[in-house]
Amino acid sequence: MTQAGPLVSIVMNCYNSDEFLKDAIDSIYCQSYQNWEIIFWDNGSSDSSSLIAKSYDEKLKYFHSTKTTPLGEARNMAMKKTSGKYVTFLDCDDLYLPERIEFQVNAMENNSTVLSFGSWMEINAFGEAVKKYKIDSESGNFFEKLLYKYNVNFQTLMIDNDFLKKNKIHFDSELTFAPDFNLVMKIALLNNISSIDNYLAKYRVHSNSMTHKYQKDKYNDFNFTIKKLEDMGASDLYPKFKYLASAMLYRMKYRDQIKSNRYFSAFMSLICFILLRSRVALIK
Repeated sequence: MTQAGPLVSIVMNCYNSDEFLKDAIDSIYCQSYQNWEIIFWDNGSSDSSSLIAKSYDEKLKYFHSTKTTPLGEARNMAMKKTSGKYVTFLDCDDLYLPERIEFQVNAMENNSTVLSFGSWMEINAFGEAVKKYKIDSESGNFFEKLLYKYNVNFQTLMIDNDFLKKNKIHFDSELTFAPDFNLVMKIALLNNISSIDNYLAKYRVHSNSMTHKYQKDKYNDFNFTIKKLEDMGASDLYPKFKYLASAMLYRMKYRDQIKSNRYFSAFMSLICFILLRSRVALIK
Protein backbone atom coordinates (compact mmCIF):
# COMPACT_ATOMS: atom_id res chain seq x y z
CA MET A 1 0.00 0.00 0.00
CA THR A 2 1.15 3.54 -0.81
CA GLN A 3 2.11 5.49 2.32
CA ALA A 4 4.26 8.19 0.71
CA GLY A 5 2.70 11.25 -0.85
CA PRO A 6 0.66 14.21 0.40
CA LEU A 7 -1.92 13.84 3.15
CA VAL A 8 -5.51 13.60 1.92
CA SER A 9 -8.36 14.69 4.19
CA ILE A 10 -11.57 12.72 3.62
CA VAL A 11 -14.66 14.50 4.95
CA MET A 12 -17.59 12.32 6.00
CA ASN A 13 -20.72 14.16 7.10
CA CYS A 14 -23.13 11.86 8.90
CA TYR A 15 -26.70 12.16 10.11
CA ASN A 16 -28.43 8.91 11.12
CA SER A 17 -26.64 6.95 8.38
CA ASP A 18 -25.75 3.71 10.12
CA GLU A 19 -27.26 1.35 7.51
CA PHE A 20 -24.34 1.48 5.06
CA LEU A 21 -21.80 3.34 7.21
CA LYS A 22 -19.41 0.47 7.99
CA ASP A 23 -19.10 -0.46 4.31
CA ALA A 24 -18.38 3.17 3.44
CA ILE A 25 -15.61 3.55 6.03
CA ASP A 26 -14.13 0.14 5.18
CA SER A 27 -13.81 1.25 1.54
CA ILE A 28 -11.44 3.99 2.74
CA TYR A 29 -9.36 1.65 4.90
CA CYS A 30 -8.99 -0.66 1.88
CA GLN A 31 -7.37 2.05 -0.24
CA SER A 32 -4.08 1.35 -2.00
CA TYR A 33 -3.04 4.88 -0.94
CA GLN A 34 -2.77 5.09 2.84
CA ASN A 35 -1.69 8.64 3.70
CA TRP A 36 -5.12 9.93 4.61
CA GLU A 37 -7.25 11.06 7.53
CA ILE A 38 -11.01 10.82 7.92
CA ILE A 39 -12.77 13.88 9.33
CA PHE A 40 -16.00 12.31 10.57
CA TRP A 41 -18.61 14.93 11.39
CA ASP A 42 -21.58 13.52 13.29
CA ASN A 43 -24.37 16.02 12.67
CA GLY A 44 -26.37 15.09 15.77
CA SER A 45 -27.18 11.47 14.90
CA SER A 46 -29.47 9.47 17.19
CA ASP A 47 -28.80 6.02 15.69
CA SER A 48 -25.69 3.84 16.02
CA SER A 49 -23.55 5.95 13.65
CA SER A 50 -21.33 7.21 16.48
CA LEU A 51 -20.63 3.68 17.76
CA ILE A 52 -19.63 2.51 14.30
CA ALA A 53 -17.34 5.49 13.69
CA LYS A 54 -15.66 5.23 17.08
CA SER A 55 -14.83 1.55 16.52
CA TYR A 56 -12.01 2.53 14.10
CA ASP A 57 -8.49 3.67 14.89
CA GLU A 58 -7.00 7.15 15.23
CA LYS A 59 -6.97 7.73 11.45
CA LEU A 60 -10.69 8.43 11.84
CA LYS A 61 -11.11 11.68 13.74
CA TYR A 62 -14.58 11.84 15.24
CA PHE A 63 -16.38 15.14 15.85
CA HIS A 64 -19.88 15.50 17.25
CA SER A 65 -22.19 18.46 16.66
CA THR A 66 -24.49 19.33 19.55
CA LYS A 67 -27.18 20.37 17.08
CA THR A 68 -28.16 19.29 13.57
CA THR A 69 -27.27 21.93 10.99
CA PRO A 70 -27.91 22.28 7.23
CA LEU A 71 -25.59 20.19 5.06
CA GLY A 72 -23.55 23.13 3.74
CA GLU A 73 -22.88 24.43 7.25
CA ALA A 74 -22.01 20.94 8.52
CA ARG A 75 -19.52 20.44 5.70
CA ASN A 76 -17.91 23.81 6.42
CA MET A 77 -17.42 22.92 10.08
CA ALA A 78 -15.88 19.59 9.09
CA MET A 79 -13.62 21.31 6.55
CA LYS A 80 -12.12 23.46 9.31
CA LYS A 81 -10.75 20.28 10.89
CA THR A 82 -8.86 19.16 7.78
CA SER A 83 -5.07 19.34 7.52
CA GLY A 84 -4.39 17.53 4.23
CA LYS A 85 -2.99 19.02 1.04
CA TYR A 86 -6.07 17.71 -0.73
CA VAL A 87 -9.61 17.37 0.52
CA THR A 88 -12.15 14.89 -0.75
CA PHE A 89 -15.50 13.57 0.43
CA LEU A 90 -17.50 10.42 1.01
CA ASP A 91 -21.18 10.22 1.91
CA CYS A 92 -22.10 7.50 4.37
CA ASP A 93 -23.97 5.27 1.94
CA ASP A 94 -21.41 5.37 -0.87
CA LEU A 95 -18.11 3.58 -1.52
CA TYR A 96 -14.61 4.31 -2.77
CA LEU A 97 -13.07 1.94 -5.26
CA PRO A 98 -9.68 0.58 -3.99
CA GLU A 99 -7.39 2.85 -6.05
CA ARG A 100 -9.58 5.94 -5.94
CA ILE A 101 -7.25 8.13 -3.86
CA GLU A 102 -4.06 6.88 -5.54
CA PHE A 103 -5.41 7.58 -9.03
CA GLN A 104 -6.59 11.04 -8.10
CA VAL A 105 -3.57 12.18 -6.09
CA ASN A 106 -1.35 11.23 -9.03
CA ALA A 107 -3.60 13.21 -11.36
CA MET A 108 -3.63 16.25 -9.08
CA GLU A 109 0.12 16.14 -8.53
CA ASN A 110 0.75 15.96 -12.29
CA ASN A 111 -1.74 18.73 -13.09
CA SER A 112 -1.83 22.43 -12.44
CA THR A 113 -5.57 22.35 -11.73
CA VAL A 114 -7.13 22.97 -8.33
CA LEU A 115 -10.07 20.57 -8.68
CA SER A 116 -10.61 17.18 -10.26
CA PHE A 117 -13.32 14.53 -10.58
CA GLY A 118 -13.69 11.19 -12.31
CA SER A 119 -15.83 8.30 -13.49
CA TRP A 120 -18.23 6.53 -11.15
CA MET A 121 -20.69 3.67 -10.86
CA GLU A 122 -24.28 3.82 -9.66
CA ILE A 123 -25.35 0.99 -7.36
CA ASN A 124 -28.61 0.04 -5.66
CA ALA A 125 -29.34 -0.66 -1.99
CA PHE A 126 -27.87 -4.16 -2.34
CA GLY A 127 -24.60 -2.89 -3.82
CA GLU A 128 -25.46 -4.17 -7.30
CA ALA A 129 -24.20 -2.12 -10.25
CA VAL A 130 -27.00 -0.26 -12.03
CA LYS A 131 -25.13 2.04 -14.39
CA LYS A 132 -21.63 3.27 -15.18
CA TYR A 133 -20.74 6.88 -15.92
CA LYS A 134 -17.51 7.20 -17.89
CA ILE A 135 -15.69 10.53 -17.85
CA ASP A 136 -12.98 11.50 -20.34
CA SER A 137 -9.56 12.58 -19.09
CA GLU A 138 -9.02 16.26 -19.88
CA SER A 139 -8.06 19.58 -18.29
CA GLY A 140 -9.02 23.18 -18.91
CA ASN A 141 -11.93 25.55 -18.60
CA PHE A 142 -15.03 23.41 -17.99
CA PHE A 143 -17.50 26.08 -16.95
CA GLU A 144 -19.79 26.11 -20.00
CA LYS A 145 -19.44 22.35 -20.42
CA LEU A 146 -20.54 21.73 -16.82
CA LEU A 147 -23.39 24.19 -17.15
CA TYR A 148 -24.59 22.34 -20.23
CA LYS A 149 -24.15 18.93 -18.63
CA TYR A 150 -23.14 18.73 -14.99
CA ASN A 151 -21.46 15.34 -14.63
CA VAL A 152 -19.47 15.82 -11.41
CA ASN A 153 -20.26 13.11 -8.91
CA PHE A 154 -19.57 14.45 -5.41
CA GLN A 155 -17.93 11.22 -4.27
CA THR A 156 -15.20 11.68 -6.92
CA LEU A 157 -14.44 15.30 -6.09
CA MET A 158 -10.91 16.26 -4.95
CA ILE A 159 -9.85 19.86 -4.29
CA ASP A 160 -6.60 21.59 -3.41
CA ASN A 161 -7.16 22.44 0.26
CA ASP A 162 -4.70 25.35 0.32
CA PHE A 163 -6.54 26.90 -2.63
CA LEU A 164 -9.83 26.71 -0.74
CA LYS A 165 -8.40 28.26 2.41
CA LYS A 166 -6.40 30.96 0.62
CA ASN A 167 -9.41 32.09 -1.41
CA LYS A 168 -11.91 31.58 1.46
CA ILE A 169 -14.04 29.28 -0.68
CA HIS A 170 -16.57 27.18 1.21
CA PHE A 171 -19.96 25.51 0.93
CA ASP A 172 -22.86 27.95 1.01
CA SER A 173 -24.71 27.34 4.28
CA GLU A 174 -27.99 28.61 2.79
CA LEU A 175 -28.24 25.59 0.48
CA THR A 176 -29.97 22.40 1.60
CA PHE A 177 -29.77 20.07 -1.41
CA ALA A 178 -26.82 20.85 -3.67
CA PRO A 179 -24.08 22.85 -1.93
CA ASP A 180 -21.51 20.85 -3.92
CA PHE A 181 -22.88 22.09 -7.28
CA ASN A 182 -22.56 25.65 -6.00
CA LEU A 183 -18.98 25.09 -4.83
CA VAL A 184 -17.78 23.38 -8.02
CA MET A 185 -19.35 25.97 -10.34
CA LYS A 186 -17.86 28.88 -8.38
CA ILE A 187 -14.41 27.29 -8.74
CA ALA A 188 -14.92 26.38 -12.41
CA LEU A 189 -16.02 29.94 -13.23
CA LEU A 190 -12.51 31.34 -12.86
CA ASN A 191 -10.17 28.32 -12.77
CA ASN A 192 -9.08 25.40 -14.89
CA ILE A 193 -10.13 22.00 -13.56
CA SER A 194 -9.53 18.43 -14.67
CA SER A 195 -11.32 15.11 -15.05
CA ILE A 196 -9.91 11.59 -15.12
CA ASP A 197 -11.35 8.52 -16.79
CA ASN A 198 -10.65 6.07 -13.94
CA TYR A 199 -13.66 4.76 -12.02
CA LEU A 200 -13.30 6.19 -8.53
CA ALA A 201 -16.45 5.56 -6.53
CA LYS A 202 -19.75 3.75 -6.21
CA TYR A 203 -22.73 6.05 -5.72
CA ARG A 204 -25.67 4.36 -4.01
CA VAL A 205 -29.23 5.30 -4.98
CA HIS A 206 -31.93 3.96 -2.68
CA SER A 207 -35.25 4.97 -1.15
CA ASN A 208 -33.68 7.04 1.65
CA SER A 209 -31.10 8.88 -0.45
CA MET A 210 -31.41 12.58 -1.20
CA THR A 211 -31.70 11.73 -4.89
CA HIS A 212 -35.33 10.80 -4.22
CA LYS A 213 -36.15 13.75 -1.97
CA TYR A 214 -36.36 17.52 -1.81
CA GLN A 215 -37.15 18.21 -5.45
CA LYS A 216 -38.28 21.75 -4.63
CA ASP A 217 -35.07 22.38 -2.68
CA LYS A 218 -33.06 21.19 -5.67
CA TYR A 219 -34.61 23.81 -7.95
CA ASN A 220 -34.28 26.54 -5.32
CA ASP A 221 -30.60 25.70 -4.81
CA PHE A 222 -30.02 25.71 -8.57
CA ASN A 223 -31.60 29.14 -9.01
CA PHE A 224 -29.63 30.45 -6.03
CA THR A 225 -26.36 29.26 -7.57
CA ILE A 226 -27.18 30.73 -10.99
CA LYS A 227 -27.89 34.10 -9.35
CA LYS A 228 -24.61 33.86 -7.41
CA LEU A 229 -22.66 33.08 -10.60
CA GLU A 230 -24.31 35.97 -12.39
CA ASP A 231 -23.28 38.28 -9.53
CA MET A 232 -19.72 36.98 -10.00
CA GLY A 233 -19.76 38.10 -13.65
CA ALA A 234 -20.66 34.85 -15.43
CA SER A 235 -22.80 36.62 -18.05
CA ASP A 236 -19.89 38.90 -19.00
CA LEU A 237 -17.37 36.08 -19.13
CA TYR A 238 -19.60 33.60 -20.95
CA PRO A 239 -22.13 35.02 -23.46
CA LYS A 240 -24.08 31.71 -23.48
CA PHE A 241 -24.46 31.66 -19.70
CA LYS A 242 -28.17 32.52 -19.42
CA TYR A 243 -29.15 30.21 -22.27
CA LEU A 244 -27.18 27.27 -20.85
CA ALA A 245 -28.58 27.87 -17.35
CA SER A 246 -32.17 27.89 -18.65
CA ALA A 247 -31.55 24.76 -20.71
CA MET A 248 -30.07 22.96 -17.70
CA LEU A 249 -33.06 23.80 -15.50
CA TYR A 250 -35.45 22.57 -18.21
CA ARG A 251 -33.58 19.26 -18.52
CA MET A 252 -33.62 18.78 -14.74
CA LYS A 253 -37.37 19.23 -14.57
CA TYR A 254 -37.92 17.01 -17.60
CA ARG A 255 -35.84 14.16 -16.09
CA ASP A 256 -37.57 14.49 -12.74
CA GLN A 257 -40.97 14.35 -14.41
CA ILE A 258 -40.02 11.15 -16.22
CA LYS A 259 -38.66 9.53 -13.03
CA SER A 260 -41.68 10.45 -10.91
CA ASN A 261 -44.43 9.69 -13.42
CA ARG A 262 -44.37 6.36 -15.19
CA TYR A 263 -47.39 7.36 -17.28
CA PHE A 264 -45.57 10.46 -18.53
CA SER A 265 -42.55 8.29 -19.33
CA ALA A 266 -44.71 5.83 -21.25
CA PHE A 267 -46.35 8.71 -23.13
CA MET A 268 -43.00 10.20 -24.15
CA SER A 269 -41.78 6.76 -25.24
CA LEU A 270 -44.88 6.41 -27.43
CA ILE A 271 -44.25 9.85 -28.99
CA CYS A 272 -40.63 8.91 -29.75
CA PHE A 273 -41.81 5.61 -31.27
CA ILE A 274 -44.34 7.41 -33.51
CA LEU A 275 -41.74 9.95 -34.63
CA LEU A 276 -39.27 7.17 -35.39
CA ARG A 277 -41.86 5.25 -37.41
CA SER A 278 -42.75 8.43 -39.30
CA ARG A 279 -39.10 9.05 -40.12
CA VAL A 280 -38.68 5.47 -41.36
CA ALA A 281 -41.81 5.85 -43.49
CA LEU A 282 -40.47 9.05 -45.06
CA ILE A 283 -37.17 7.37 -45.87
CA LYS A 284 -38.99 4.54 -47.61
